[in-house]
Amino acid sequence: MDTFFAKNRLSAYLDGALPEAEASEVADAIARDPELKAEYESLRAALAVLRQHGPVSAPEGFKARVMAQVDRETASGGIIVRLRRRLTRVPLEAVAVAAAAIIVIFTTTSRMSDPATATAPAVASKPVAAPDAPAEVASAPRLPAADAQAAAAPAAPTSAPNTVAAPKSAPAPAGKAAASQPVAAPAPKKRGSPSSPATAYVPEWESEKASSDRAFGTIEGLSLSVSDPKVLEKLYLLTERYGGRMLDEASQTLRPYALTAEDPVARLILMVPVDRAATLRDQLAGLGATAGSAPTGGPALTAGYSGFYIEARLLP
Repeated sequence: MDTFFAKNRLSAYLDGALPEAEASEVADAIARDPELKAEYESLRAALAVLRQHGPVSAPEGFKARVMAQVDRETASGGIIVRLRRRLTRVPLEAVAVAAAAIIVIFTTTSRMSDPATATAPAVASKPVAAPDAPAEVASAPRLPAADAQAAAAPAAPTSAPNTVAAPKSAPAPAGKAAASQPVAAPAPKKRGSPSSPATAYVPEWESEKASSDRAFGTIEGLSLSVSDPKVLEKLYLLTERYGGRMLDEASQTLRPYALTAEDPVARLILMVPVDRAATLRDQLAGLGATAGSAPTGGPALTAGYSGFYIEARLLP
């Protein structure tokens, strides 16, 4: 048994609540790991002190003296003191829930307050100074570059001398043309907007865990013939070590029991995470497991788990 599982069983080991085989594995782990042994000795010393002294109660009149000291404080201690006294009567859980609610409301309100669209900026017009006296001759409108070149070029001779060209209408001033065209508003940039899922950073360990959690393993059939009647207990401990469960054919939790001559065959399913299935497969092969047949209507696998259908048979 590794240190992690042995550490979780120290309390039960001290209380004598573990099975004999599991207790021996915890004892081996304690003897093998100095840190685990130090923690075991600390727990055992604390348990010895509790058994020696028993529960300790407060001295007589302690509560009355404390409350009398509180009552002697002046009532006009300012708003901070009064608020602190009232808050001390509120359970800590209620304060935590209220603080979480305030944070959620503030975050939601700040996100909703950001404008969805921005109004188009107004085109700034250049102020024109009023003339002191009315102009006698109006200035000609400013022509675009293309029209100016066309006006400067000499007119081509026409074959019909009596044909009179229609006057070309003057184009609108550049200022009015710019004002008539709509100006596209720049896309608003929301403050505090999260990154898109495509560019968001995902840690490597998190992506591996997510992919393993979504993966569905398979159920492999194995056959195991042994002479040890307590083989189910070994299978149970192996499965628990790798974070799995031992089930019966009805997908119910199966507790280990000893095989007998009257009941020499046990059919069971070991469910473990996908990333630990190969390691458990090697451990089962070390016990003598060989390829067998998987059940046709086996249980549905949970996402992220693989299964081993084992037919364990006690040799005569």
